[in-house]
Amino acid sequence: MNAPRFTEAFLDDVRARTSLVELIGGHVRLMRRGRDHVGACPFHDERTPSFTVSEEKGFFHCFGCGAHGDAIAFLQRLGGLRFPGALEALASRAGLLPGRDDAAGAPRPAIERPSPRDLEDRRRDLIAWSRRIWREATALPGTLGEVYLRHRGIASPELLAVPTLRYAAALEHRETGLMLPTLVGAVQGADGSITGIHRTFLTSDGRGKAGVSSPKKMGGICWGGAVRFAKAGERLAIGEGIETTLSVVQSVPGLPGWAALSLGNIAGAGFGPGKPHPRLPGRVLPAEEPDMGRPGIRFPDVVREVVICADADSRDPESAEALLIRAGRRFMAEGRIVRMARPPLGSDFNDILRGVPSDEH
Repeated sequence: MNAPRFTEAFLDDVRARTSLVELIGGHVRLMRRGRDHVGACPFHDERTPSFTVSEEKGFFHCFGCGAHGDAIAFLQRLGGLRFPGALEALASRAGLLPGRDDAAGAPRPAIERPSPRDLEDRRRDLIAWSRRIWREATALPGTLGEVYLRHRGIASPELLAVPTLRYAAALEHRETGLMLPTLVGAVQGADGSITGIHRTFLTSDGRGKAGVSSPKKMGGICWGGAVRFAKAGERLAIGEGIETTLSVVQSVPGLPGWAALSLGNIAGAGFGPGKPHPRLPGRVLPAEEPDMGRPGIRFPDVVREVVICADADSRDPESAEALLIRAGRRFMAEGRIVRMARPPLGSDFNDILRGVPSDEH
């Protein structure tokens, strides 16, 4: 039997009548954060929730593994469904297939979503907020931000004075309402302009991360950007975290490095279905094939060789490996040489710098 064919108008109607928060909230514990909702990604194992659901924009996005899509894509990934099956399930749920036994009755009303112009205004507001926080922060030397980096083994005078890191004496940690000392990183987009910030909330003495849930936060528009510690050259190191990337740059003089802030941002979006997870029943791995039309971090043309500085302490190493494969394929498809730098299992490059054994991580 041939799969049913659906018009674009029908697809749009299904999406319009489907609440993403309601749909995904039935499978993921979501917490409201501003206009969006966040939770632990259902597609990979993670320590810090990085899965965002935007009812306004009509899509979900995971900054950890790069999973992205609308309601149809969510059901496809979650249940291993093909497109027609996922669409039919949503259409029935929305009351748009009244001939089916499992139909939900009268069609649900459309979800009110902002116009593209409203979304662009919101994007500008987020960028403006990020730039305001950045302007109000102070230079890093002599602050608790410097204390924190030194405690993590970052002692190079050049890196401690890098212009893309600053310090704020008191920024709000939204979940707790606490005002905390904060290391602030400037996230620059492809054109070099600041589009977002990364915040590391610190203890009162600066010798570690604050004892709060999610002591590291991204804000503004960070997807596609990076915290840059040097001007890009023909060879460029790219890592997930600020401390990891700084550790590599300090250990390899002359090698410029950027922190992408998430492995999903390094890998960009994927194309096609992922393989079944070998260890976690019911989950699928991130697709290894890159969607070249939806990149994450973007490099200038001068970069001919990318050194991906992987972490080896993921709670879901299988998903991390699939993302590293996707990242490598993406950069090679762009005509770049790709090299993979890996620390010992159970550690990252900052552990190596500080001499922390992998079994103590």
